[in-house]
Amino acid sequence: RLQEEKQALGFYLSGHPYSAYRDELQRFVRTSLSKVQPAAEGENGPRAQLLAGIVESVRWQNTQSGRMLVIKLSDGTAAQEVTVYNELADQARGLVKEDALLVVEARVRYVRRAGDDGEELFVRINAEKVYDMAAARARFARGIKLTCNGGSNGARLRELLTPYKPGGCQVSVF
Repeated sequence: RLQEEKQALGFYLSGHPYSAYRDELQRFVRTSLSKVQPAAEGENGPRAQLLAGIVESVRWQNTQSGRMLVIKLSDGTAAQEVTVYNELADQARGLVKEDALLVVEARVRYVRRAGDDGEELFVRINAEKVYDMAAARARFARGIKLTCNGGSNGARLRELLTPYKPGGCQVSVF
């Protein structure tokens, strides 16, 4: 329904597709796009932070140092442009599709630019890593919690999980 609303109206009317992922993402993506601002300074400038959103638009631009990808992400609270440079842009090409969910590890800076009323301060977001939801789950999950009903077969469950042992993610069974 949301896809049809966007296709007919140009925007989502009854909700936002990000809402389906919000509960899971808030465990590791702490900042909504409406509250994005630079993180504390580290050795190499602002520390990287995780942002997530649905891809609203994608455009390629040529620069003196190569091609860059400009992605407009939206999480239902705001939309922000994220810049992806050179090799990372080429690597992320398969992930970046309109209406796809992306998790981006990025550095956020304030940049000044000339505007109608003098200089304006705006946020510039430069991606360092781009993940789809499956890759984000694999990278940031700390554990999986399986809740079973009383009729579950523990031996069968152990058999199903054995090929994945030892894995990088703890599995707890309740």
